[in-house]
Amino acid sequence: MYFFDDDKMNGVFHVGRLDKDTEGLLLLTNDGEFEHKLMHPQEHIEKTYFFWALGSLDEENRKQLEQGIYIGKGEILTKPAKIEVHRCGMYKDFKHEMPIDNLNNIDSNQYNQPVVSGYLTITEGRNHQVKRMLKAAGCYVVYLKRVSIGGLMLDESMEKGRYRLLTEVEIKKLGIGRVI
Repeated sequence: MYFFDDDKMNGVFHVGRLDKDTEGLLLLTNDGEFEHKLMHPQEHIEKTYFFWALGSLDEENRKQLEQGIYIGKGEILTKPAKIEVHRCGMYKDFKHEMPIDNLNNIDSNQYNQPVVSGYLTITEGRNHQVKRMLKAAGCYVVYLKRVSIGGLMLDESMEKGRYRLLTEVEIKKLGIGRVI
């Protein structure tokens, strides 16, 4: 939202949120019903994130994520998620693929830190949920990018910080009906 002049927003607000260290798909609207249909947990709209994390995800960790996991004291179990591991191994083998300039958690002399990348799909929107879910499964997220909401995929041809109007086809892909 730092890219926009407050005086020209005319009631436009973000649909959901992204942490300041997370990038990717963020929708803007001035329609409260549109936002509610997309973000309310009862609507079960899937949001998919690509991540790189320090650590590894064994079969038990994956099952916890898929069945629901406790992410904080006094919180209820998360709704079941979908997890797809993309890459796993040692940092030294994947450091050239990770879109991260500086990792303070890795000793530069010892690159035998396990890392994992993948896609996590959730239907809720709790505070820092993806990071907290992966942390509860034994991983520390170092890169996070939202790549889809419902059936709408991030337009990878757009530069970071750019925006455009959705097409009617894209609005339909969100799975919430027609929005005017």
